Amino acid sequence: MYTFSKADWDMIIPGDAVNIKFLPNAKAQLVDLTIISGSTPEWRVLPADLPLSLNVTSDKPQYTIGENANFTVRLTNDPALSNGTSSNVSLSLFKDCIFYVFINGKAVTSNDNLLQYSDPLEIKTVSLQPNQEIDYSFNWNLTNIQPGTYWVRAYIGYYPPLQGQLTTVFRSITLTATTTIDVTK
Repeated sequence: MYTFSKADWDMIIPGDAVNIKFLPNAKAQLVDLTIISGSTPEWRVLPADLPLSLNVTSDKPQYTIGENANFTVRLTNDPALSNGTSSNVSLSLFKDCIFYVFINGKAVTSNDNLLQYSDPLEIKTVSLQPNQEIDYSFNWNLTNIQPGTYWVRAYIGYYPPLQGQLTTVFRSITLTATTTIDVTK
């Protein structure tokens, strides 16, 4: 059995193709990541009984080097995902959205260092009514990069409801969505 770093693990979702390098002491390192999801956003929820969808969009599909790319990440309580029953969803969410940017299967930047996972001040509790949305936003300054198609994957972390309270065992779950942008000279 080999272990990955948290940063490597957080970049992968089911369906992605990965190449790994085996290291001494039962460790493995992500060498190459191919995002299989296409350019349409996808979402993933565990447990599946929470009617949540996640979508990430950019303010435009094409940028030039030197611009700021602005993104909106929308978390929605979507009754269509709950077998026709509408209900409120209470979650303890990480207050910030984490993102990674990839080109040709390689991560080129991330803001993952902004979140202190064990800090209770990083958590906010929200209750979403059916069809209610929460938006996160972030931007990426497009300097010191090459032209090409970039995959931007956003992550919203949350603690699932457990009898209305967080437990001392921090079992977080992540929703992800991916979009692409083109960058030209």
